[in-house]
Amino acid sequence: MTLQLATTSPAAGWSNRPASGSTRWFDIESASHQCGLSQGHLRRLCGDQWLACGKARMGAQGRWEISADAHPRLLLAGRQVTDDQVDLAVLTNSHRAILLQREEICMAWHVFRMAASPGAKLADIAGPFVDQWRLRGVEFSIRTLHRWYGEWTIQGRKGVIDRRAKNAAKAMGECGVEDHSNPFYEALKDWYLAAPPNTKRTAYKLARRQAAKAGWPVVSYGQAARYLRKLNPAQVTAARRGNKAFDDLHAAYTDRDYTRFVPLGEVERDMQSNDLWCGDHHECDVIVRAGQRIDHRTGETIPIYRRPWLTAWQDVHSRRIVGWLIRVQDPNATAVIESLVNAIDRTDNAVPRMVLIDNGKDYDSFAVQGVTKQQRFKLQRRKVRVEFEAVCAGALKLIGAHVQHALPFNAKSKPIERWFGTFEDQFGRLWPTYCGNTPQNKPQALSDILAAGTQVPTLEQFIEAAGEYIEQVFHHQVHTGQGMNGRTPSQVYDQDLVTKLAITDPIADLLRHKMGVPVRVGRNGVSVRGVTYGRNDPILRDHHGQEVVVAIDTRDVSRAVVWSPAGELIGSVAAHKLMPFGAVPETQWLDVERQKKRHNKALKQVRKHGLRVHPDALAMLVESKLQEARQASAQAATPPKGPRPPHSVKMVRTGLEEQLAAMKSDEQRRERMQLRPAVGAEHVAAMDDFYRRAAEDEMPSDDGGGAILDLWGES
Repeated sequence: MTLQLATTSPAAGWSNRPASGSTRWFDIESASHQCGLSQGHLRRLCGDQWLACGKARMGAQGRWEISADAHPRLLLAGRQVTDDQVDLAVLTNSHRAILLQREEICMAWHVFRMAASPGAKLADIAGPFVDQWRLRGVEFSIRTLHRWYGEWTIQGRKGVIDRRAKNAAKAMGECGVEDHSNPFYEALKDWYLAAPPNTKRTAYKLARRQAAKAGWPVVSYGQAARYLRKLNPAQVTAARRGNKAFDDLHAAYTDRDYTRFVPLGEVERDMQSNDLWCGDHHECDVIVRAGQRIDHRTGETIPIYRRPWLTAWQDVHSRRIVGWLIRVQDPNATAVIESLVNAIDRTDNAVPRMVLIDNGKDYDSFAVQGVTKQQRFKLQRRKVRVEFEAVCAGALKLIGAHVQHALPFNAKSKPIERWFGTFEDQFGRLWPTYCGNTPQNKPQALSDILAAGTQVPTLEQFIEAAGEYIEQVFHHQVHTGQGMNGRTPSQVYDQDLVTKLAITDPIADLLRHKMGVPVRVGRNGVSVRGVTYGRNDPILRDHHGQEVVVAIDTRDVSRAVVWSPAGELIGSVAAHKLMPFGAVPETQWLDVERQKKRHNKALKQVRKHGLRVHPDALAMLVESKLQEARQASAQAATPPKGPRPPHSVKMVRTGLEEQLAAMKSDEQRRERMQLRPAVGAEHVAAMDDFYRRAAEDEMPSDDGGGAILDLWGES
């Protein structure tokens, strides 16, 4: 027999049910067909339970009869389920259509079951019923059909409504309010928000175990999960992920105006280029080949793979990257200084009015700021403003830039952090060795690419490509940020550069010297990081036992510049060359011994008689002649002619320019001097300096010897 769906409306067949209030009895075959239970199971229920409570009786011919009240599904034939349990007007059109369709399926399934033969099994007739609905484009399983039908027979439309629908609880008259006075919910919440955090399932099991001991009523897991989903997201984030995640996702933030600026001690004005530079480090998300090593077990050459570090400075107003440095070594104060020097070189010796940096030990170091982080914190706790004693202390102090520290552990306070994301999105992702910023973002094929090694770029290739991207792509693409007005970073930087602060070339060269904390001059000079400078050097003789500041040239660590704590330039010293073991030439040994004896002899004289600082007449005369020569040269100099620059240039004077010039001249003189003056010839050194300056045209000379004759008063 082929089963067909009822051609009449399901509601028409449904209206033939007896009205509520009358008791209906079913024979064992009809009850089995209605409930979906076997006849044997129903006979056992009748004898064990239903006969005693009057829900079953023995009918004619000794056959069981079951009341409609014995089983919920039997109420379907004896009770009219009203259709006004759900307010359809509250639901959306799509969810209303889903509800009515499910109700229609349940009604059709009821008529389909009643039309089947009494001995047919539900499993045999459910399959053809589902297949015929599938032909109409409605997909559901046999298990879903039984679930819908069971809930519908008990609750009506409430049983088949999609509870995920918006306003579903309101449509059912529950108003979306659940009773959470049960202490089980509070225990569930505590377990879910505990540290370390638990999953919903684990929290439910722990709360159920606690409720069993306390005697609380337990809700279903579905209700528990629904309660946890309704918790305050900010509270869940703070408890399960920490304060940083709460600040990043939920805490309020401050909007910044990139067009306004408040200089230190001045009033608010329009922001200009070079008003504020922001610097920071970033570990690139690209793996490069930084070298190779030898495997001592196999003798094979193994490449060294690293993620390079990028240290960059950004002009906050124009978003232009003014300077950067890429290397594989971990960032430190040297990287900060070298990137700052790179920024000054790229902007033609321009310096910022203010810098925004973080609180890391590399930025908050003596070499960068002239004060250590510990010293700055102590002064801040005492509410005393930090003032550097020496103008040479720290690279940022040397260029006259005011330092502003970002909020600790808050990347949003540094605008350059956003550019690092742009750098990776537009540049880093283009490389085959892109590794992602988290393990979840790591490409699956990265391990195979590194194992092959053919597509891994070298560090030099990465540095060159990064420079081309910054200069040729980022600086010349339209930026949509605040205050950019559809312009590129290069256009904004050039157009809004009103007054340019600049430093001289000697000061820019001095920035390449990394300054350390004050050290004491010993008998072998000064020692910095295991290297001795200025051994047997006469310029340190007068400062024996005193503290000095040593600035090491980052390009050539064999040279260093020495300063006094007051900021006075002492001179340039060289690293001491150690005497090797073995066959050393006698001439080399004699030179070392001769230098040591001269230094010790001069040091004894200083300790015995003290320093003689009074000048004699000859020295005063030489100095006066040199001063006149400088004035004459300055008056004869004419300013260069050329077009007027589009912006005014204001030179930053540090007071060190004259000292640097004198130090350079002294170095040249010491290099040319081969003989020392004899004992008693105290003025030979001064005369050598006079002849040298005369030879370099630092003083006017008419006939080559007239200046010398004038010095002695001859004609």
